[in-house]
Amino acid sequence: MLSLHYVLFVDQTKPMASVYARTAQPDQWLNTDYHSPEETVRLGKLVLPISDIYRKVTFS
Repeated sequence: MLSLHYVLFVDQTKPMASVYARTAQPDQWLNTDYHSPEETVRLGKLVLPISDIYRKVTFS
């Protein structure tokens, strides 16, 4: 059965992302926050630099 493994939230006012990853425990998720454009978000095998997420965004 397929199920949701990751949830990615991206802030629209600053370079910040939160990843929630499902754990082996039912109804339990692990949260990892990323606060710098130099960091890289990891969603399983997917590697996504924060700088790529915000590549066309200008913050005021």
